[in-house]
Amino acid sequence: MVAPEPPAPGRPFAEVFAAVFARLAELHASFRRDGLLAVAAWNGEEVADYVHVPLAGEPQFVLVGRHQRCDLSVSRDRSLSLRHAVIGARVTGGELRLRFLDLLSGSGLLTEDGHRCEALAADGALFVRLGGYHLFLLPTGSLSPLAWAATAQDTWRTIPERIYRDNRVAPRDPTAMGSDSGPGPLVSIATCLLEPPGALRPFRPGAGARGAAVADIELRTSSGNELFTLHEAELERGMLLGRYDRCQLGIADDRMSRIHLLVIRDGEDIWAVDTASTNGTSAGGRIVRSARLDDGTRLVLGGEVTMRWQRASSPAGGERGTGSSS
Repeated sequence: MVAPEPPAPGRPFAEVFAAVFARLAELHASFRRDGLLAVAAWNGEEVADYVHVPLAGEPQFVLVGRHQRCDLSVSRDRSLSLRHAVIGARVTGGELRLRFLDLLSGSGLLTEDGHRCEALAADGALFVRLGGYHLFLLPTGSLSPLAWAATAQDTWRTIPERIYRDNRVAPRDPTAMGSDSGPGPLVSIATCLLEPPGALRPFRPGAGARGAAVADIELRTSSGNELFTLHEAELERGMLLGRYDRCQLGIADDRMSRIHLLVIRDGEDIWAVDTASTNGTSAGGRIVRSARLDDGTRLVLGGEVTMRWQRASSPAGGERGTGSSS
């Protein structure tokens, strides 16, 4: 944990909500299925892009960035990365659960109250700022708590208080979550995770801090193979695979994107998420956006690199190197 930076200047979300209210209301009304509506408002004045993701049983992942293959485009701000962040969305107990993860961009994201961090988790609506963009992540269908009124101000007041949690550490103010003795006001909690932007480095906990070994990843190319062991702590935050030097799992192959794949735990399962790669990820000969990783799962990355996932063979909590070649 690090101390949050002072709030950064920028238009408050309530003001931007009012500026794009008519378009937001139109979009929200057009999607009746349970799901996530993600809207990017540019410069606090106009809706620049949006995407709706229906939600049923499996979690869905939304890629955010300047790359043309991303689901939600933030291409007008050149300071943002081609593949800047990923949104994970799933339904649990009839509620929308969201995670917003920075993909080691170096600039991170800003919370609703202006604090810079790298990852957020929320129940229900989530508001995030990336550079010159305000992102509104809103539940739809039966997941939606919104009662759209005639005015932006009246509608804004119907939006439940956003609750941000760091799932691995206690809130800075434990009393902010209220008491179990009865209902009370909900206070937003925003926490910064890992290193602050500007000092980012691949998240690789030191020996003894990684937790139990979960799985082995074997990457095979025409020139050899690499073997990595992943641990509990690493999968909670997510591990990036690609040619980029800040990826925790790196491999030099021109058909691989600089950031090609995210491996992350979601609930009880572990998923491989293609991060809008240029040459794609396939399973069983079919191009996939995401795939649940079970013992023996094989994926082909960029058409050339074979990835094999298998349950860790090393003792629980054991440490192995970051990779080995043969």
